[in-house]
Amino acid sequence: MRRAPVPSLPPTGEVPLHEASILFSDIRNFTTAAERLTVTEVAQILAEYFQRACAVAERHGGHHVKVLGDGLMVVFDDATPGHGLKHAVRALLVGLELAAVAQDFRLWLDTWFAGRDLPPFAIGVGLHCGEVMFGRLGSGRAAEETALGDAVNTTARIESLSKDLGWTVVASAELLARAGKGFAVGRTAHVEVRGRRRRVTVAEVTGLAPALFASKGVAAPLPWINRIGEAILENTALVVPG
Repeated sequence: MRRAPVPSLPPTGEVPLHEASILFSDIRNFTTAAERLTVTEVAQILAEYFQRACAVAERHGGHHVKVLGDGLMVVFDDATPGHGLKHAVRALLVGLELAAVAQDFRLWLDTWFAGRDLPPFAIGVGLHCGEVMFGRLGSGRAAEETALGDAVNTTARIESLSKDLGWTVVASAELLARAGKGFAVGRTAHVEVRGRRRRVTVAEVTGLAPALFASKGVAAPLPWINRIGEAILENTALVVPG
């Protein structure tokens, strides 16, 4: 019996990314919130939040920014023009800043949807790095460009563990090593990632280390650094493990 030919991945015009950092983030308890809202209101909330979240990702040179339902995927590489920081550093910055975005968004929800008994708005973030390439999947109007590779799948799994761990920002040891000093790290864990034979070492990223981060040549005012730390703490308190 002849085997069907293995389909090739259509070219996208993109240069393959041999090394990149990947961020996945999603909204906690969004299914519960959606049950208490109309379809129009759900669309309004998602549009407002992702407009803010994507702006942060793009400001830090996200090479590929994609909304996936109530989640967000961003790929960072070192070829992005105008961004001198390593892709791992920029990915971590976005992960941390998303907590501040979520903090502001909670106030927006409290104003525009007061009295609707919505669960507190919170997010989870997972970060990892590795080899990534882009390909166009699907056909016709359904075809879309997406990031592919083991690193992408592993990042998604790490993000899904953030709720079980009770952490806001979860990063792999590989990504933290590539980023270098400058980030405050809390608890660590060796976790089983679905689909992988070996455990993955991850850490809770709790904020910026001001003195160390200054060595990277980035202006990081202390009030902004404190704001990030406070937003992480507030969001973590809303992410109930389990």
